[in-house]
Amino acid sequence: MVTVYVDSVDTAGKTAFCAGLGRRLIRRGKTVGFFMPLKYSRLDGDAQTSIEFLKEALDLTDADDKIAPATVSTENLWKDLTEDTQGFIQRTKKDFASIAKNKEVILVEGLGGMVIDNVSTLACYTVSEAINGKVIVMLRYSPDLAPELLARVQRELGERLLGVVVNLAPESRIESVTQVISDRFDASGIRLLGVLPEERGLLGVTVEELAEVLGGEMVVKPASANILIEDVMIGAMTMDSGRDYFNRKQRKAVIVRGDRADMQLAALDTSTSCLIITDNIRPLDPVMSRVIQKQVPVIVSEKDTAAVIADFEKAFSQASFDNIGKLNKFEQLLEQYLDFSSIDIILNQAG
Repeated sequence: MVTVYVDSVDTAGKTAFCAGLGRRLIRRGKTVGFFMPLKYSRLDGDAQTSIEFLKEALDLTDADDKIAPATVSTENLWKDLTEDTQGFIQRTKKDFASIAKNKEVILVEGLGGMVIDNVSTLACYTVSEAINGKVIVMLRYSPDLAPELLARVQRELGERLLGVVVNLAPESRIESVTQVISDRFDASGIRLLGVLPEERGLLGVTVEELAEVLGGEMVVKPASANILIEDVMIGAMTMDSGRDYFNRKQRKAVIVRGDRADMQLAALDTSTSCLIITDNIRPLDPVMSRVIQKQVPVIVSEKDTAAVIADFEKAFSQASFDNIGKLNKFEQLLEQYLDFSSIDIILNQAG
């Protein structure tokens, strides 16, 4: 059995990485398990969402309390790690053995906040050693990203540090950015496993998520209401046809004033994933006929255009990864940009 422990310095996509790597392994015939040895009580809701998503993505049947057996506060975890270390290690080994039975590969998600949070960092060192896990650290791209950030991590983990993955790099400069980062980390002796670009589709929201944030009424809710929205356009303030304007973007939501049926119809003639109508004005019959024909979700909001735009930005800022459509896109990024050779050497030990 092989254990891969995935942690991160900040919000850098460790759940997505576990899901993408796990699906790749399953396609290759491996039996895969998922383990979240610790979750902070203050983030219990977020952790539960991750667990449910991973169970769906990897088709897991293990009970939630086996996948994530321990909910802790920062204070109590620090005591466990510093005052009752042996007791903590024995409990972790016991919990791990329960989930690892009959599995060839176990993917483990750490707490996140390494380097920044001493408790989370110590937890990574202690847990990964207790379960004999190889560690992959996820880093969020920044122009001044340097391996010195992980100098202590490198010393403490030693050979258990498999490498790092940098996520959310500028897509337009991915080749040059990758070369710079690769040179920096290679010189430090830290293996760079890949640099993943920021993919707009992974930052999108579903129509249902958008409707919840807007607080609007979904007057038309076809089966496509769970599709991803990747962009937004505002109904042009002109009496001319807006078809050419709306054709500029795909998979978009269009925000249109309630009194502009002409712009609503123009948007519906293009690749529009959702129509958002402001000022609490319901669509006219010609618009409704076109909507029903094309099966486009329609949200009616009491707010004006400026308020809807602000809510739309809020929805994108809160977007989560728990969506299989996003996972499919992320898997494509892994295949294209991740160096699996080093990972496969370890994983091949699973038989």
